[in-house]
Amino acid sequence: MDGDRLTKDQFVTANRLAVIDTSRLNVTEGGGHAIFDIIDADGDNEIGKDEFARLMRDVWKDDSPGTMDLFFRLDTDGGGAISRHEFIRVVREHFLSNDPEAPGSIFFGHI
Repeated sequence: MDGDRLTKDQFVTANRLAVIDTSRLNVTEGGGHAIFDIIDADGDNEIGKDEFARLMRDVWKDDSPGTMDLFFRLDTDGGGAISRHEFIRVVREHFLSNDPEAPGSIFFGHI
């Protein structure tokens, strides 16, 4: 630890341990599903372009052209929507990856 803060490596390690510890609430899974349910306004179990654009515009105040580039990076199967599976993968990536250019890091960097 560096003073009152964890280093990035300590944070990543702690998150990895939390994810594999089945004796506790799994923040990666539970939190990811909860966030997905909020974004999926019409309840069709996928995040469409309009829902994603509304989230970026209304919540994160970002209506730049690059937001739709991020949508297409998150839609890994190219199906035109972000499935629950694709979104949960992004949440896991956010908590577990050291790569600042990973879609999960970029997406949650807006928070």
